[in-house]
Amino acid sequence: MLKSFPLSNQTLKDVVVLGPENRQQVSPEAVVRLARSFPQFHIDDLDSLRDEYVDFQLTSDSELPQEKEIDRFWGNVGKMVCAGNTRFTLLPKLMKGLLCIPHSNASSERTFSMVGRIVTENRHDLGNDTVCALLSCKLNCDVKASVFKPSKSVLKSAKSATYMYNQEHRTQRA
Repeated sequence: MLKSFPLSNQTLKDVVVLGPENRQQVSPEAVVRLARSFPQFHIDDLDSLRDEYVDFQLTSDSELPQEKEIDRFWGNVGKMVCAGNTRFTLLPKLMKGLLCIPHSNASSERTFSMVGRIVTENRHDLGNDTVCALLSCKLNCDVKASVFKPSKSVLKSAKSATYMYNQEHRTQRA
């Protein structure tokens, strides 16, 4: 199993920078490599990023946020002020972006599975808007459909929307 993991991948080695306890062991070049690996984070000034990381490395532990949760730690690093200016701007942006990268594709696989249960053989004509609306309901509603009791205003809105939809499609067919 270990043979299938890309353990020699440099990006995977560089992401140890996310752990503040590793700041003395990780080089500024590793941070720059990460920024280059993820251009969608829009960190163009790599020299400033390098300078911020060196400043971060030189910052004493007592000045840094005392957060155990890594996302809050980097959020608070982004709020640190020096001489009235935000001390770190690019570094927390990169770190928070790295933290948002999914660790697996299980979530997207579950979503595809839900779509498969929505678009069945008998419902293959559903439009994209309808599938998206049904998927949104499935993902965002905590109440089971069998116990959901819509209010009168919701029912009225649904009936109105159905009537308008049917009217629109009747005129298109004719």
